[in-house]
Amino acid sequence: MSGVNGSFNQGTVVTNTIAQLEPFIDSSAVPKERLVLRFLCELGAFSLVLFIGLLLIAFTIGARIVFSLNVGTFRTLIYAVLNVVWAFVFVFLVRSFVRLRRRARVYTPLTLEKVGTRDPILYLRSFYEDESESIWRADLKSSEEVLVSALKEVGPFIAVGDPKTKEKPNQAMPHLGGLRIFFKKGEWQEKVKHLMTISQFVVIDTGFSSGLQWEVGTAVSTVHPQKLILSFLSWDSLDGSTRQSLYESFAKDFKERTGMSLPERLGKATFILFDANWTSHLIEINAARRFLWGLFSMSLVSLFGDASALALKESLRPALGNRGFNLKFSQEVLYVSLLIVLPIVMSLMVLLTTLIEIRLLRLSI
Repeated sequence: MSGVNGSFNQGTVVTNTIAQLEPFIDSSAVPKERLVLRFLCELGAFSLVLFIGLLLIAFTIGARIVFSLNVGTFRTLIYAVLNVVWAFVFVFLVRSFVRLRRRARVYTPLTLEKVGTRDPILYLRSFYEDESESIWRADLKSSEEVLVSALKEVGPFIAVGDPKTKEKPNQAMPHLGGLRIFFKKGEWQEKVKHLMTISQFVVIDTGFSSGLQWEVGTAVSTVHPQKLILSFLSWDSLDGSTRQSLYESFAKDFKERTGMSLPERLGKATFILFDANWTSHLIEINAARRFLWGLFSMSLVSLFGDASALALKESLRPALGNRGFNLKFSQEVLYVSLLIVLPIVMSLMVLLTTLIEIRLLRLSI
């Protein structure tokens, strides 16, 4: 290992974060709020909710009409086709609702004033990750957005902005995630190193760009071991062999740059955290936790795939607790209860309706 470990202040809250970050903000590169466009997107999103309700009523009426028709054995086929069509339309409308809500949030970009006074979490990644949006998640969130949601109790996320975005601030859409900070040309390395020293944690979304590899080596030589988190969340949708192959390449480069060895196999781990003596530990989100918290988060597209923010938070809770960050569980009790009770009630209603319809169908035959 080569480098300085720095200091680790557990759970520290400061009041001068804005003052420390303000020199890094280029106001000309910050996208402007577009409240009218946000209002239109929000209006469109909630109009879809009403439309879904009307379609459900229309489907119910249509099913009753099918039962009343004298079409013999074709009645069952027509009813099955109606169900398939309704399922596709429902999924399309829900995805449209999610996209409109996401676009509405984009039109109100994060600003320094909204960050608050807590020490930030520095998020480092390859710039190409900014374009990623998970098609496997019902909420379409990128890995950065999921991390921001999981660690919002610890502190606000900040990330180095892509220079291409800075060049055309009014044409590029803001990113849903951490606050973007833009540097003057030629000084990004010095500034990133300074940001590492004022951050509670440095979260690195593993990749292979030259800039990110420099940041990995600098983080190891600059920050306290317990402040560094290696994230493999962006690899969550990959199969096991591909993940392992990428990990072996990353681990090899990590050893060359830092002199330290990572575990030989990544397995299903999502994070690597370090003890004070740089002993690495794999943090895995098991299938049961992915399913349970994914269900509670309504990430219904891939319950055993991409991890939800709640799954990340619950998996990191013990390690962060050892570092002085006691994540609250009580604040999610009502949220989780509503998300689990409401689908159960709706499912029971659908099941009851289906049983009644099947019974009516048998009687009519």
